[in-house]
Amino acid sequence: MFVPIFGGADFQLTNLTTRPGNANVAQSATVTGANAPDGYYGSANGTTNTYQAGGGAIWKHDNLQISGDVAYTDSSYTFDLINIDYTFRSSPVRNVVFEAPVPMAARR
Repeated sequence: MFVPIFGGADFQLTNLTTRPGNANVAQSATVTGANAPDGYYGSANGTTNTYQAGGGAIWKHDNLQISGDVAYTDSSYTFDLINIDYTFRSSPVRNVVFEAPVPMAARR
């Protein structure tokens, strides 16, 4: 889901904090009045089922030889596409953290 944190006629960025040791990089902020989010979520799923059977035979008598093969194949393909479109009437207030540090427990 895409939620914009920019634009809009009433866009405001408040409670801005910067990264420790680097005053030029934002760490967190509160965003109000950004463009109302809209977009879509999609999921595509395809499935193939194939069934095959085959056999053959050889018949020999003196110098005569007859051979034959039979094969059968049945295959089907299904495709499902789920698409959810959304739009919000107004933009909610969001507290944003940029490049949040990874907790030590998750680094193992």
